[in-house]
Amino acid sequence: MASLAQARRDGADQLRAGGIDTPDLDARVLLAAVAGVEPGEILLRGDVEISSAQQDAFAALVKRRLAGEPVARLCGCKEFWGLSFALAPSSLVPRADSETLVAAGIDYLRRCGLQHPRLLDLGTGPGTLLLSLLHDCPAAVGVGIDCNEETLRTARGNAHAFGVGARAHFMCGDWTKALAASKFDLIVSNPPYIRSADIAGLAPEVRIYDPHLALDGGIDGLAAYRQILGQVRPFMNPASLLLLEIGDDQDVTVGTLACAHGLDVAPDVLRDLSGRARVIPARLADGAGAQKYV
Repeated sequence: MASLAQARRDGADQLRAGGIDTPDLDARVLLAAVAGVEPGEILLRGDVEISSAQQDAFAALVKRRLAGEPVARLCGCKEFWGLSFALAPSSLVPRADSETLVAAGIDYLRRCGLQHPRLLDLGTGPGTLLLSLLHDCPAAVGVGIDCNEETLRTARGNAHAFGVGARAHFMCGDWTKALAASKFDLIVSNPPYIRSADIAGLAPEVRIYDPHLALDGGIDGLAAYRQILGQVRPFMNPASLLLLEIGDDQDVTVGTLACAHGLDVAPDVLRDLSGRARVIPARLADGAGAQKYV
C-alpha cells in the first residue's frame, strides 16, 4: 500500500509529464474523490495509507485525465459558490464566470427588501444559478426550468443536498412555455451562446464532454436569447430584474435584442473577474426606477 502523500506525488508527476496545466491540484482532487475525503485533507493526512483498490481507482482516474477528461466529469461534481454541485452527463459544468451573475442577483434581492422574493432560472441545468441564490437568500423561493429530465433529477438532488429542496421547484420544458401565468422578482439565465460554427474550435474538455445542447447558440449565438426575450415579459412585474449571462462580445447584440423586446437595459454591463462583459441586467421599459439595476 502507498500513503496519500506518495500517491498524490506519483499522480501529479504523471499529469505533469502528460502536459496537464494543473497537475498538483488535479491529483489532489482526484485522490480525494477516491479516498472519500475533502481535497484539503490530502495534504493534512499524507501519512494515511490507501488500499490497493483505491490505488487502482486513482490510477484509472489519472489515465482518464491524461486522455483529456475534465476533473469535474471524473469526480461527478463541481464546486461553485462554495457548493459542491453533482453533475449529470447532460449537465453543463458550472463556470466561475457565472458567479458574477449570482453575486449581482444576491445583491439585488437583499436591496429590494421583498419578504418572499420569487426567482426563475431558465435553463437551470444542475441548478447552478437558482440553488446558489436560494442558498444565500433563505426567504426566497424559486423555479428552475430545463428541457432535460435527467438534468432536472440532478438539480433536485442538489437542492436537497444544499437544504433548499422545499423552496426549489423544477419543471421540464422549453424556456417559459411550461409555466402558468405568474410573476417573478428575479429572472436569471445562462443560455447557450456559442456560435454553431465555433463549437469545433472549443477546447476538447468542453467540446467533447459538455452537452452541445447547452453550448450551441445557433448560427449567430443568439437563438436562445431571442426565445427568452420573446417570452419573458409576461412573467415580469414592474420592479423585476432580468439577469442574462452572455458570451464574449455579445453585450451590444444581446442588449439591442432586449431593447427590441420592450426591455430597458442597464447602461453598464456587469464584468467578470477577467474584466469581460458577462451579465446584462434589464427590466421592463416602463418599470420602477429606484431599484432598477444592481
